[in-house]
This record gives sequence, C-alpha cells and structure tokens, in this order.
Amino acid sequence: HKANIAKSNKSHLRKKPVLQYTTEGLFVEKHNSVNDAADSIGVTQGTMSSHLTGRNKTCKGYVFRYN
Repeated sequence: HKANIAKSNKSHLRKKPVLQYTTEGLFVEKHNSVNDAADSIGVTQGTMSSHLTGRNKTCKGYVFRYN
C-alpha cells in the first residue's frame, strides 16, 4: 500500500508542460500537461501525443511543443 501511495505522489513528475502557438508562431497558452492541452481544444490525449512527437504538423489549427 505504501508503494502505491509513493508512486501516486510522484505522478506529477511525469507531466510535461505544453506550449500552444498559432500557425503563425504567436504564443497562445501554456498547459500543465498533454491532457490539459488536449482537453483545451477537444482532442484525445493520443491525438495530442501524435502531434507532439511530430506525426502531424498542426492540431486543430494550432502548433504545440513541449516546454
């Protein structure tokens, strides 16, 4: 039980901030995680991850990059 608690307390360490830009390169918003960024534009976490790994150039008209 203690190991599970310790693991859950470290879950915040896996979150990477994500920066959102327009296609023209203007900064829009900083998101705390991939999930937050995905929720903000209404796509799945998998779609956002695919974009961040370079499979797609844009996502719903925005460009996202890890901070």
